[in-house]
Amino acid sequence: MTYHVPRPRLPMINAHHPTQGMPGGLVVAFPLNEGSGKITNGYPRGSIGTGTTHGWRKTPAGFGAEFVATSNERIDVALPTLHAATSGCVSLWCIPDSLAAQIQLIGFGGAADTGNGGFLQLHALTTGKVQIRKRDQNTSSLPSVTGDTVMTAGNVYHVVASATGAANGWAIWVNGHAETLTTSVANSGIWYGAAVVTAPKHLTIGQVQIDGLYSAASWDGTIWDVRWYNRIPTTAWVNELYLHGDELYKLRA
Repeated sequence: MTYHVPRPRLPMINAHHPTQGMPGGLVVAFPLNEGSGKITNGYPRGSIGTGTTHGWRKTPAGFGAEFVATSNERIDVALPTLHAATSGCVSLWCIPDSLAAQIQLIGFGGAADTGNGGFLQLHALTTGKVQIRKRDQNTSSLPSVTGDTVMTAGNVYHVVASATGAANGWAIWVNGHAETLTTSVANSGIWYGAAVVTAPKHLTIGQVQIDGLYSAASWDGTIWDVRWYNRIPTTAWVNELYLHGDELYKLRA
């Protein structure tokens, strides 16, 4: 496997730092670099992700969580403050092994409903393009925005997705590039707290729960260094995160 993007190391800092006032607006980070076991530890201390992955794989950062699209694999992030957030962004690094199916990066969904279940997802299409898509419970509308960068299997990508909570508020960056978005239906700009989803709600890495089921294809490849921020990023900030992500831990919003 060839890696085309150098990845700066992720320092093991802020493990004892409280959530309030964390550098750069950081809410929680999951390096996914354990290399063994079935529990991944996040920052701030006490943030834990649980679930089932295919294992661990070497990445430019050390290790990452490996997923297989057909194996229904995911990491569940049980963090109510994120579930309720109405704006913010998520940053992650990934390597797709295959793009034969629509594969999930980050999903937010819930239990079964009497009609269509609601969800908000960040995933890669079979075209290799990254998309944000949502559906409110008991509706059929599927608003989405799709980027223009085409990912290819075996290469390393840094992906950032953000939402302002207002109309036309969704944005995507891939490897520091602000994506030119193609909009389907509407760019609603909502984040997790405004998604109409039936409780209990699940925020997941590598999958999305829809109508109580994890029926979509899991991510097919590796994901690592997943971070949620309570800020709306600029392209300049995303580029700093892309090129010098470890330094962002030392900056305050």
